[in-house]
Amino acid sequence: MKIYISVDIEGISSIAHWDETEASPGGSAYSAFAEQMTQEANAAIIGALEAGASEVLVQDAHNTARNIIPSLLEKEAKLMRGWPGSIFSMVDFVEGFDGVAYIGYHSPGGSNSSPLAHTMTTKALEVKINGIRASEFSINCLSAARRGAASIFLSGDEGICNEAAAFAPGLIAVATKTGKGNSIVGIHPQKAIDLIQSGMKEAVESLKAEKIKPIAMPSAFEVEIMYKDHDRAYYNSSYPGAKLVDERTINFKAVDCLDVMAFFHFVL
Repeated sequence: MKIYISVDIEGISSIAHWDETEASPGGSAYSAFAEQMTQEANAAIIGALEAGASEVLVQDAHNTARNIIPSLLEKEAKLMRGWPGSIFSMVDFVEGFDGVAYIGYHSPGGSNSSPLAHTMTTKALEVKINGIRASEFSINCLSAARRGAASIFLSGDEGICNEAAAFAPGLIAVATKTGKGNSIVGIHPQKAIDLIQSGMKEAVESLKAEKIKPIAMPSAFEVEIMYKDHDRAYYNSSYPGAKLVDERTINFKAVDCLDVMAFFHFVL
């Protein structure tokens, strides 16, 4: 049983502001949250191993993809750092894995359930797939399913937990916090770690029992992206097959999920 863990940071427990998510002059709390990010990844690793996983690969999937502290990561897992540059982005090497877990994930752009809500980029206000608001989770879940992997577990803010549980039947979700306007109300960081470990163990056991399977793939895709700035919509409408809907919105249609991932790779 091979388990893939994609780790973002905005949904890590207690994070409430952008300057806590990257190592910048204003990001004074970043190092502490990078450590928490590592520990929440560890909790998922331990839970997977307790349930009998034979292999665990962790992908650092935030910003530079160099946030997780390698020396603090559980030694039984492998760590992927940096971006290879493929269309699969946050689940890049998932081919051949049985299950995927998403740690530190966050609500999609256009939602009000996280002060850090966005989808792939802060330059887009909202992304929709087949008329439904899309998140980084739903995009990656489709990408994983296209390559045969089931999405089994997610941790992050309450908004994305609710979305993930509805989008991927059987998925187990752990909410680390709830967004309130431009603030969050979160559980204790250690409690988040404990819940992720137990939830991940349960998720892998459910996968082994075939209670969770890859989601069904839609027969066709219609994507709509609304940008903050009109010039970005105009520029990205030049992508083959894309059309400008209005001053800030473009549309794209495809049959294969892989074409959608390629589209996102260039326009988000």
